[in-house]
Amino acid sequence: MKKTIQVTGMACKHCAKKVCDRAASLSGVKKAEVDLQAGVLHVEFDENTVTAKEIADAVTAGGYPASAD
Repeated sequence: MKKTIQVTGMACKHCAKKVCDRAASLSGVKKAEVDLQAGVLHVEFDENTVTAKEIADAVTAGGYPASAD
């Protein structure tokens, strides 16, 4: 499944890398890519292993408020 997650607080490539790394560390996430200008995280994941909400919660726990709505 592919999903776009809104992320706030990213200001630079280092922020984007932290968000990507946080999402990619979850089991079931196949691909994580940030569009810094749009303030979004594009993820591809196995919905039987992890949910978009769990990915957003992990990003939020890393210091970048995220919403999978």
